[in-house]
Amino acid sequence: MAGGTTWVWAREEFQGAVDVLVVDEAGQMPLAAVLVCARAADSVILLGDPQQLKQPSQAAHPPGSGLSALEHVLGEDATMPDDRGLFIERTRRMHPSICGYTSEVFYDDRLSPIEGLERQEVLGPGRFSGAGLRFVPVEHEGNSNASEEEASAVAELVAELKDQRWVNASGDARPIGTGGILIVTRTTLRSVSSKRHWPTLGSAGYGSAPSPSSRGSKPRSSSTRWPRRRRRKPRGVWSSSTISTA
Repeated sequence: MAGGTTWVWAREEFQGAVDVLVVDEAGQMPLAAVLVCARAADSVILLGDPQQLKQPSQAAHPPGSGLSALEHVLGEDATMPDDRGLFIERTRRMHPSICGYTSEVFYDDRLSPIEGLERQEVLGPGRFSGAGLRFVPVEHEGNSNASEEEASAVAELVAELKDQRWVNASGDARPIGTGGILIVTRTTLRSVSSKRHWPTLGSAGYGSAPSPSSRGSKPRSSSTRWPRRRRRKPRGVWSSSTISTA
């Protein structure tokens, strides 16, 4: 078994080096890059989920060339058809109340949680007791890049949650703490939190959505912040990449 980047497998001396080449995060890798690497193996397996993070693209491309290898395989389908590959239909993270919405809207109603995830919940009184999504509106105007109002709201959420307890999928209860909270924003940490809020946030995790740093983490609770402006719908709320990431 060997591992390497695109630059490794594309080298001439690696042509035909392995029997099977597994491309991780193929939903982010351009088709051209996969084709170059494919010379290193007899067979290629593409792993990934374009619904979470698509191929990064910051330039103009001819039609189709900006799509990832996995998006070329999927075509117009949201999930992998049985005649083209394997769809992993079980999630090991999301509570059923969250998984149900995500599955229906983004995964053709094919995604379901493994047994035990229904036990996950926040204990104690308060607006965040139980499990599922909660909406906390923050009224402000003209703050497109930074918002002290939203920073204060996030700090209040962390202060309220950190002293509560939560139950994991095994049924064990433990304190949430700041280390069990993930803050996902559409902008940078400097924008969402001024220095006076840092002591409150403590060791709370942070990532810009969609962000590789926040994907795959398993917080007890997550706080997601999107800019809210008049007469404009906050696009991040309906983004599959943001929902799946958080």
